[in-house]
Amino acid sequence: MGTQLDFELGTQFDFELGTQLDFELGTQLEFEMGTQLDFELGAQLDFEMSTLLDIEMGLNSSCGVLTGVWAIMPRKRFLRNVSTKCREVMRVVFIKTHKTASSTTASIFQRFGYSRNLSFVLPENGNVFSASSGFKRSMVNWRRFPSLNGGKHYDMLTNHVGYNRHEIEAIIPNATYVTVLRHPVNQLVSAFSYFQWSRTIKSKNGSNPDLLSTFMQSPMHFLEDISYGNYQGHNGQLHDLGFRTNSNLTDDLVYKYIEVLDREIDLVLITEYLDESLLILKNQLCWSMDDIVYISKGVAQSKLTITQNTRDKILRWNSGDLLLYEHFNRTLWEKIDAYGPTFMRDLQQFRDKLQEKKTECVIPSEANPIDPRVETYLLKDNAPEMCLKLWLNDMNFTKLIKTKQMHNFR
Repeated sequence: MGTQLDFELGTQFDFELGTQLDFELGTQLEFEMGTQLDFELGAQLDFEMSTLLDIEMGLNSSCGVLTGVWAIMPRKRFLRNVSTKCREVMRVVFIKTHKTASSTTASIFQRFGYSRNLSFVLPENGNVFSASSGFKRSMVNWRRFPSLNGGKHYDMLTNHVGYNRHEIEAIIPNATYVTVLRHPVNQLVSAFSYFQWSRTIKSKNGSNPDLLSTFMQSPMHFLEDISYGNYQGHNGQLHDLGFRTNSNLTDDLVYKYIEVLDREIDLVLITEYLDESLLILKNQLCWSMDDIVYISKGVAQSKLTITQNTRDKILRWNSGDLLLYEHFNRTLWEKIDAYGPTFMRDLQQFRDKLQEKKTECVIPSEANPIDPRVETYLLKDNAPEMCLKLWLNDMNFTKLIKTKQMHNFR
């Protein structure tokens, strides 16, 4: 008890199959920059309470297991380089933003929860609580869709509704909060196509064939006459994440709200780096690679051409969303840097698995004609049940989950 071990720059340890190291109460380990720990399959390190791990940037570890409780972790962001024995996170709130690959992401959470009999907070009708309003506990029909565990609390929220932390916590306490953001130009272009705003613009000013450019000449003028999805026309991602102000939008107001979100949201995924984001999610939630595999859902079929002038106008118009995106894109890459040197290898393994499932499960050359606004892969004939679960979109999963929880009520 009370042992201190100091490992200097460049130290390397190789732990082979079956290696086990036991450190007792009070042991202190200090690893300086450049230390490398290589654990082969079966290696295990057990640390008793109060063991101190002082890990500096540059530590590399792979394939090992660290178990125990640490009283002090002064550089915990770099501790993520080390594979740790952890528990699956079962209680998750996913704030589903618009036109950000959120349907694909939601189906990942739904598949995970459904397979583990977790309880979902479900909308009374359809698959949306509210596309434009914040969540309220009064939206939940406790009797129709009761919790599967017989309690008053639920495990997951994945359907469209605005972020309202206080109300959500009332029914899903101690949850991990996740959302996804997309570059403001890509997000607005996708919304423009999906919500078919071009119809309104044609009716008001059909002379210019570049309808997106026409829209950006006076977006507020057109949004006043658009009813479907107009809440996505101006800083829509901030709106989905609960930002409301009656005063003029300023950078200072946005920065203050970003600080709030940075404290409250545990992980923000980035659409343009979805695979990278999901790999971070896997580690943060202690899930497996199979848990985060997906087949893309609702990919918009936009054929719009964007000029640099239009792009610049979108960035000025949605400057709040741009500040939001830039902040959380930066935090994602900080997490990726902290992941360690195996990140690119793990990312390639994940993408290989994605391609394998896509080849096994769907017909990539055909699109589902039900909704011409989006592309949906067709399921192969006689595909295994696993493929069906991967292929189901969030609307179909919501129906399955409702049936299960309604059956529990009966």
